[in-house]
Amino acid sequence: MMILRVLLVTALAVCSHLAMARTMDVNLSSDTAEFRFSMNPSGQGRFGNSELDLGMIYTTDDDYIGVAGIQVIGDTGSRSPGLKAGVGVKLFGGSTDRNNDFLAITLGGSLRYNPPFLDRFDIRAYINYAPKIVSFVDADNFSYYGIRAGYEIMQEALVYVGYRRIELGPAKGSDETIDSGMNIGVEFYF
Repeated sequence: MMILRVLLVTALAVCSHLAMARTMDVNLSSDTAEFRFSMNPSGQGRFGNSELDLGMIYTTDDDYIGVAGIQVIGDTGSRSPGLKAGVGVKLFGGSTDRNNDFLAITLGGSLRYNPPFLDRFDIRAYINYAPKIVSFVDADNFSYYGIRAGYEIMQEALVYVGYRRIELGPAKGSDETIDSGMNIGVEFYF
């Protein structure tokens, strides 16, 4: 398992450097750590701003999750200044303390709101879900969702507090909650 961790961290570092990482997000709770790199390979395009995501989540219960995905983000067209939406696909794979190995291809969405009168304030909500048809190995379904509120303390950094829940529906046995609770984080902009 140690070799898997080292390889994943090395791959994330190399990929983020080669793709000129746009953001690095680190969030922690008393039981969970998440590290995520997001990059923008193509810039603004016809369908908004595409974003590649690579990340790793681990818990004190020896749960390990790797994340890779792509999302397109743009204005909602709802005449709500400061509101952006995103849709995308993410691949989650890992191992839990109950010896459930899983791979899940999720569809997801996100909302981000920066009030025009408080442009440094940031509210985000996100959800990713994989039903049985795209959940593999020991998984029947997988979900990852949360909400967070933050404040841009300088142009290069945003601090936030959030709530996240990660659940795995294994093929055998009862549902497993990998993470559930509050976290604090910092997002750095490059």
